[in-house]
Amino acid sequence: MPNVKWCIFMSPRFDQSKFIKRAKEGLQTEIASPDHILVQVVSSIDELNKISNLMYERLTEWYGLHFPEFKHKEPVKYVQVALAFDRAHPDKQKLAQIVGPNADSILHQANNSVGVHFSDEDMQMLREEARTILMLFELKEKQEKYADALATRLAPNISELAGPAVAAKLIAHAGGLKKLASMPSSTIQVIGAEKALFKHLKSGSPPPKHGLIFQHPLISTATRRARGRIARALAAKITIASKADAFTKHNIAALLKEKFEARAQDILNKTKNDKDVPSTRPPQSYPRRYGGGQDRGDRGSRPWQGGNRGEGNYRRGSSQNSGSRYGGRDERGGRGGERGRSNFRHGRR
Repeated sequence: MPNVKWCIFMSPRFDQSKFIKRAKEGLQTEIASPDHILVQVVSSIDELNKISNLMYERLTEWYGLHFPEFKHKEPVKYVQVALAFDRAHPDKQKLAQIVGPNADSILHQANNSVGVHFSDEDMQMLREEARTILMLFELKEKQEKYADALATRLAPNISELAGPAVAAKLIAHAGGLKKLASMPSSTIQVIGAEKALFKHLKSGSPPPKHGLIFQHPLISTATRRARGRIARALAAKITIASKADAFTKHNIAALLKEKFEARAQDILNKTKNDKDVPSTRPPQSYPRRYGGGQDRGDRGSRPWQGGNRGEGNYRRGSSQNSGSRYGGRDERGGRGGERGRSNFRHGRR
């Protein structure tokens, strides 16, 4: 085969095992990065949160058939009462260990309740549901502590600046610490607000001012007018901190935090007397379908925009004295080109 060029892979001395070994080592090194572990842990926490909330809602409806008068603002306390309290066999001591001094009022409500009396089999299945929900709550709490510790070890500067929880979510949402370090501050500012960002780009709605970094206390407790500026300042400092964590490994968190807090305080002082009203954006002006532009002699940003004088529309329009299919002055076109309002075919006014 004279047309086949010789290459090293055709040599009998070529050994593919070396290349395969190097590829495996590189893959193992990449997979073993703590970034990927943190991504999985944060995703697991989000899924546990969704599952536990759904199951808690189901339990409230289920136990509400038995004891509809009982309400509690803490989900864990509600699940514990559903697990331990039965109206047919009330135990005041167990109830007092869970809700404290409110046990007497709950017992009074239970004695006068309009709920259904469950059988032993019904209560057994309801308690199995309650035990499962408590296990999910405990597992989520353990994973949150593990994620905070992992984020502190992986990105100490970001964790001290924005908090371990925010740092873990930013790294997980970006896909890794190095990917986060390669992002500009404007992207970091709106991480987690992709839906609002794409809605702004598509329909012209107001752009988002912050994403995940809204969980920082200085942003979440600030006034509406100050949130965007503080979020921008925090995103700029997170950008610097992420590069330090990913590449230089220098501890600069104290300096960045001091500068950010000073900048945030300065923003709060400047916006202290401003009215906290929602920012409104003026309605976007769209050109008439076959109308002219707004600037004299300019075509406008769209192909059908013409100028006030000398330019028709749809493609380029025409001058005052030129008769054409798209406007101008002729027997059919009228005076469309003169005022920049000629129609698509005949230039009707």
